[in-house]
Amino acid sequence: MSLISVIVPVYNTRAYLRECLDSILEQSGVEVELIIIDDGSDDGCEDICKEYSSRFDTKVILINTPHVGPAACRNAGIENTHGDLIVFCDSDDVLLKDALLTLYDMLKRHPEAGIAVGQMINYMNNDNSRSEEVLVDSKTAMRKTLYQEWSNHSSPCAKMYRRSIFEKEHEWFIPGRKYEDLEAFPRLYRAAEMIAVTTKNVYYYRQHSDSFLHRWEAAREDALWATERIEKYIASILPELLPAAKSRRFSASFNMFILGQIYGDRDLCDTSWMIIRRYRSLMLTDRNVRMKNKCGALLSFLGAKMAQYILRLIARK
Repeated sequence: MSLISVIVPVYNTRAYLRECLDSILEQSGVEVELIIIDDGSDDGCEDICKEYSSRFDTKVILINTPHVGPAACRNAGIENTHGDLIVFCDSDDVLLKDALLTLYDMLKRHPEAGIAVGQMINYMNNDNSRSEEVLVDSKTAMRKTLYQEWSNHSSPCAKMYRRSIFEKEHEWFIPGRKYEDLEAFPRLYRAAEMIAVTTKNVYYYRQHSDSFLHRWEAAREDALWATERIEKYIASILPELLPAAKSRRFSASFNMFILGQIYGDRDLCDTSWMIIRRYRSLMLTDRNVRMKNKCGALLSFLGAKMAQYILRLIARK
């Protein structure tokens, strides 16, 4: 049986960390190596990390870094893995029961696949009665993910990667950036060549006020950086997927426009609005674009001030 290396970057998630680590160590039917990267925590996480490293010394590897961010932590984890298979888990989230076995069995059934993709839920529900499975090439997987189709997500979590992907693709997660996982997925998918996707839930993504996507900070603007990088990358390797890449960039820009309105960031609003205007006609003519993007495109034709007014009204409700 192949060893599975599970990489967990940790930074000040003391309230959730034990549940996360236990959910990994309690996975059945697989051989697991847990790699914890303590990213300069100062809330007590550092003591929990040391405790687990001491208690499970043959299964747990502890790496200590200054606060370098999740991208650099994931990269450090990859460099220190011993397994042929790699999984990422955030330290405030949970692997559902038999998550690793589900993904492992998918890769066994599909030896041509480089990545197995499971589903994420944001409420604790172990109902895994849905278990449809499909094998697609990387181009199809990229297109579906860029168009944000259900069951195709850009998170590095809820997935199992063959180690060979990271040997083939030498640029992994770009340090110092947020949305580095979004930026990386097309490169990793291309290296994988084939992707196996299941509708089965394998990962609990915890919603809480301290998480990055539930608070405002200037780094949220990196969504624009990530989607611009994706568009340029797609243009260089698969130009036929450019409409999908532009749809993803439009979606990120509209989200940033809304956040700029809420938090009073005029520059962010102006930058986002420029991208929205550039791509809004495409959103209305491309039949693959999701309805949310089409509605945003229609709203934008009312003008920035009217769009701002309507969005403020929606935000108050």
